[in-house]
Amino acid sequence: MRTCAVPAFAAAMTLVIALLGISGPSFWLDEAATISMTGRSLPDLERAVHRLDLVHLAYYLIMKPWVAVFGESELAVRVPSAVAMAAGAAGVVALGRRCGSDATALVAGICYATSVTVTRYAQEARPFAMVTAAAVLATYLLVRAVQATEKTGTRDRRRIWLTGYAVALVLVGLFNIFGLLLVAAHAITLLWTRVEPCLLRRWLAATAAALVVLAPFVIASQTQKAQVASLQKPTAVMTWSLVRFMAGGERLILVLTALMVIGVIAGRLQRPRTPGLAALALPWLFFPPVFLLSASFVQPMFRTRYVLLCVPALVLLVAAGLVALGQLWRPLTAVALVAVLALTVPGQLEIRKQDERIDDLRAAADIVRERAMPGDGVLFLARHQRWRTAAYADAYKGLTDLMVRKTPAKAANLDGEDVNPAVLATRLCNVGRVWLMDGGGARQPPWVRNRENLVQRMGLDVTLGVWRYKGGSIKLVTRSRPADAGVCGGSPPI
Repeated sequence: MRTCAVPAFAAAMTLVIALLGISGPSFWLDEAATISMTGRSLPDLERAVHRLDLVHLAYYLIMKPWVAVFGESELAVRVPSAVAMAAGAAGVVALGRRCGSDATALVAGICYATSVTVTRYAQEARPFAMVTAAAVLATYLLVRAVQATEKTGTRDRRRIWLTGYAVALVLVGLFNIFGLLLVAAHAITLLWTRVEPCLLRRWLAATAAALVVLAPFVIASQTQKAQVASLQKPTAVMTWSLVRFMAGGERLILVLTALMVIGVIAGRLQRPRTPGLAALALPWLFFPPVFLLSASFVQPMFRTRYVLLCVPALVLLVAAGLVALGQLWRPLTAVALVAVLALTVPGQLEIRKQDERIDDLRAAADIVRERAMPGDGVLFLARHQRWRTAAYADAYKGLTDLMVRKTPAKAANLDGEDVNPAVLATRLCNVGRVWLMDGGGARQPPWVRNRENLVQRMGLDVTLGVWRYKGGSIKLVTRSRPADAGVCGGSPPI
């Protein structure tokens, strides 16, 4: 019972903190993609992933029945991520106990549960919490394989742990291909630990089996490289953003760095378990982000959320540092832990604000929901605007999409397909009010201006209101004169 109590406590603590205010932040663009894809029929989903988002197929297949049962509210679609992070907390505690001490395990569980970054992605309907949990599971199973070799030398038990490890690696790859960089980190750990050659060979076999299973998936995903074509080469600002991301905020960077260093030094001075926390966590923490950043100088492929799975490694090292302080003065661990937790409070409050995400799609939906009238049309001026409406589709149900030729589901994408300007002009003849939805950028692409000009030429040139929200803007226009009879084929004035 005692063995399970601390992991259960950490998991429960993580889940409770994640659920507090989970509906506060608005859905944002990527979460709109989750809702759009999981709301489709299986044939439509299959057609879509042949063109985009194949890397998230496993996540969508998990979420599709979940959404069908529990709905598309913020709480409903984010709960699976919260549960995944809670599972990760239990694994972090188990790793802390296996490679450190009971005290390290408890402190690591508390630090993980209160991490701003952990909570932020526990409150997001995307697969990154799940890949983090899978990475923790894979790492735990590897540690059990190493320790089983040392303590028992039993081949059957070693085989069980490594078989589980291979399955966990498959999960990591299915949730995030870049998560497979964890394999290289594990290789460094095994070489650092100087495990026996027999175990190394068996680990290679297990890893190879997982990679063979994933090979078709990885190869197929390479055809969708265009999805990361907008990523940029690394900059100093990007690197600093990574450091802030891992720490959970600027105010925590120096403190957590100091505690991490103390944890590494303390572990080296003691006789560590095999593998020790430093040998396990340092490669896990540093290799994936350093490799992705370096590779991005050749082919940009880095986003901070791709290395979320490295946060548990930081937590373990910080916990070791906090426990090491207690060796100087026993209450110091508790005092320092309370201080760290206090520093996370502003960040925990910040991430629960409605407009904390990149764009506030709820604000846009509320504007339309409160003011729309039957017969209104909507014109998406900028890219992704139709995609964004999937997050709060109920607000737009009464509007006529003037630009749509194929819906996103029928077009097998997220944006749908648009009609040409001539068809749009004809459709504009039959509406009296139009909602113009723009991405809100300072520089408008030519097609945005062209569509706005067409709306004005069709007599919809009286502005009833303009609203700006984080990520975009909305303008409501109505007619000052009848529609152009030459374009509308003599249709009667509206």
